[in-house]
Order: sequence, then C-alpha cells, then structure tokens
Amino acid sequence: MKREYGVGDDIKVYVCDTQEDIDDCIAANVPVIGYDPEDRGLSCSEILLDFAGIEDDYLTRVHHRFYGIPMEILTTERLRVRELELRDLPELFMMYDDPEMTRFVEPLFAYEEELEYEKNYIQYVYGLYGYGMWLVFERESGALVGRAGVESKEEWPEDTVEMGYLIAKPYWGRGYATEVCGAIMRYAHETLGKKRVVCRVDSRNRASVGLMQKLGFKKLQLNGEKQEDVWSDAY
Repeated sequence: MKREYGVGDDIKVYVCDTQEDIDDCIAANVPVIGYDPEDRGLSCSEILLDFAGIEDDYLTRVHHRFYGIPMEILTTERLRVRELELRDLPELFMMYDDPEMTRFVEPLFAYEEELEYEKNYIQYVYGLYGYGMWLVFERESGALVGRAGVESKEEWPEDTVEMGYLIAKPYWGRGYATEVCGAIMRYAHETLGKKRVVCRVDSRNRASVGLMQKLGFKKLQLNGEKQEDVWSDAY
C-alpha cells in the first residue's frame, strides 16, 4: 500500500505499509509515514498504528518537519507566534544584543554554538514534543518582537509545562507580554491538554512579577539563591 494524503494544494504526504515503498519515498525526498499496525518493525521517522491519527494537523506537521518549515502556532490581535528556523538567528542575535535583554535571562551562546543548539532544538524538542520556545512577531510589521513558549521539564509532572517569555526592549510598554503569554496559556491548556502552567520569575524583575499577577498566577516558592520565584496559574 502506498497512498498519498493532502492538505490543500501544497501539502502532500505518503503513507506506506512496506519498507520498500518507504525507502522509495525517502530516495525521492518526499515526506512519508510508515503504517505498521502489526508492529512489523518498519523503519521510518513517523509510524502510524491505525488510520485514526491521519488528520490535517498531523499531516501538516510531518510535511513541515520533513522540509524544515517552521510551524505556525497561534495568532493574537497584534502578534503572530511560530517556531524558530535557522535563518532567524541573525535577527535573534540583534534582539539579544541589548544588555537589558539578558539582565534576568541567560544570553545566547556564541553564534556557531547557538546554531548547533538550535538545530538540535528543532529536531529533538519541536520534533519530539511539538512545542517549545517560539518566536513572536508583530502581525502588521512582521518585526521580531520577542520569544515565548512552553517546555516540559524533569522537575514537573507530565501535565505541567513551564512558560518562558522575552520581549525586545523597543517593544516594552505595549502590553505584548500580557497578550502573548495569555494566548500561550490558553494554547497549553486547550490545545496541548496541560493542566498547569508554571513560570520562574526573578523576584527583582518587577515587570514580570506584575505580569504574573495580571495573568492570575500564584507564587508557589522561592528557588534558593537565584532569587527565582516559581509561579503557577490558577486554571
């Protein structure tokens, strides 16, 4: 069996139930999903056990991962959130160039090291979880205005994700952090099915403390000498 599935006119993905057909698709450089309901050990980066999982969102993700196309995550009234792609790095470095950007968060690595880190992040974090730290753009201008997203961490249960965010200094005072973090909280609960969103905030960062309060988070604990408070939403 070798079937072609599509989403609109641009997204085409093959589903194959033999290794020969899978290998043919790989050789032809087209996205493929292995169909292996009897667990025969087909070798493919994507494996389905039944056809119930073949939905448009899944096909789009397989297609985009194969061709290295960043996934669009969500939009708000003024902002657009999508995955990072490697060609975003120069603009990302420009955003981090202001010392204010790293007052309460870790700086980027040196360029080549950051490039390798982001390659692995795209493959293993976006690829495995389907979420992570994303980029935030103005819808009207297309300008990169920050980063925000959610990640799974070992110290939290599976139903909990940790949110991070950073808005570039030229865009402070416009309510962008509130807008994008509120949307990401809803996405985490309603799309990802998570029960709780937590956030680490330096207690000296008054703007972020105020944001937590505005979003309805409650402070849980003080995290040692780092002066980081852990906040949890009250969803």
